[in-house]
Amino acid sequence: MSKTVDIVMLAIENTRSKAYLQRLLGAGLSPSFVILMKDEAAGLKAGQRAEDVRVSEELRKEVHCHEDFAFYPNISLEETLSEHAVPHEVLSTMDVNSQAVIAALQKRHEELVIFSAAGGAILRSEILGIGKKFLHVHPGLLPEFRGSTTIYYSLLKEGNCGATAIFLNAKIDQGDVIASRRFEPPKKRTDIDYLYDPFIRSALMLEVVGDYARGKLQTKKQSPGGQAYYIIHPVLKHICILES
Repeated sequence: MSKTVDIVMLAIENTRSKAYLQRLLGAGLSPSFVILMKDEAAGLKAGQRAEDVRVSEELRKEVHCHEDFAFYPNISLEETLSEHAVPHEVLSTMDVNSQAVIAALQKRHEELVIFSAAGGAILRSEILGIGKKFLHVHPGLLPEFRGSTTIYYSLLKEGNCGATAIFLNAKIDQGDVIASRRFEPPKKRTDIDYLYDPFIRSALMLEVVGDYARGKLQTKKQSPGGQAYYIIHPVLKHICILES
């Protein structure tokens, strides 16, 4: 039986959200509530649709991203929520700043929110002002690697990868740091977006939620400096993949 942790998870149906929830439940920890944003009419960006998660047939039953974590990317978030009886609500929106999301969060007593919305979503002042803390795991060491597709830039520049857990603020990837961790590069770089990225983010998320459950969460201000990166050019991405 899982231990319920006083945390809300704000999520969409993507591999990152699935990995977060599967990793936590597998470790015996469960968020007290999940708000699932789901609006088929609005459409999803590339990488968020189920058909964009291109895993090979042998991976449909079980994906071993690492010895301690078996990830099932083809099991929907709603299936996992129902199987483990995790209380949840489905909202017909993909906009994290919508009044529906704000109202749903304001009804909850939990102070901490695991943020797993669409990539690139930026929280505006209204939702940041409701009195919650939004926990986000960025796929890069901060402040060195801010912005988008930082796993690829980190691999090209340093030959390894990192993840940083922060509390979101109004500035992109500049919130207070909770924890960070460096990871070995993936064995198969073709699996970065849908397998390796969820693996490293969920690994650090588990550490942070475990610390929070034990009352040991501490933060520090980000050190100055660093660089902001933008979506990597397809040629550079291809070069990065070929180097594995």
